[in-house]
Amino acid sequence: MKKVVEVEAKLVLLTDLHNPSGVHLGEDVRRALAQLCEKTGVMVICDEMYRPFLDPDPGPLSLLHPRIVSIGGLNKVHGLSQIRVGWGIASAEVVERARRIIDSTTLHNSCLTDQVAVAAMGHLDSLRQRGRDIARGGWQLMEAWYPNSPLEVVAPAAGLVSFPQVPQEFGDGDRLRSRLLDAGVNVTPGRFFGSPGHVRIGHGLPAVELARALVAIDGALSP
Repeated sequence: MKKVVEVEAKLVLLTDLHNPSGVHLGEDVRRALAQLCEKTGVMVICDEMYRPFLDPDPGPLSLLHPRIVSIGGLNKVHGLSQIRVGWGIASAEVVERARRIIDSTTLHNSCLTDQVAVAAMGHLDSLRQRGRDIARGGWQLMEAWYPNSPLEVVAPAAGLVSFPQVPQEFGDGDRLRSRLLDAGVNVTPGRFFGSPGHVRIGHGLPAVELARALVAIDGALSP
């Protein structure tokens, strides 16, 4: 018989979409989290850098309860990887506390970075749609490729990555990565995410390059 241990948590940390699998929390889980905050008083911080890849986008989780904080930024779906500017969405009280802490502990971005970020904020819709189109096109190739591959994957809800499991005959993610590097393809070993039996594969390349990479992976996975 399993023993249930109750832990009086003060803070829950989540990602949506999940990195590296691309799995979405879903509306039932989102509502359950809001109910959990109301019932227990726990705080929830949700990293939603990848959430805007969803179309339609359900919006920030923080809109569901004042004890939830949503984190976003410009360097994922908007494609501005060099502009390390992000934001938090929360109640006025939490935002003010965060502002005071940041002012006391964090260095400011360069003026140029801030100016580029401000300019980008005026084009969020077009940048977001561009990112969604790239992700959708890449996943169409991956979705057709995976059934004929020995890699097993849970299909991501959206985004630019998937996180397949490595067959036992290929060892773990590090060993498969070494084999793929010899074929000219780089992937991220799953140990960086606490799952050494997996690899993270990105599909944000142009279609021709991605198709070429998949052919190389097929060759590396051949007996």
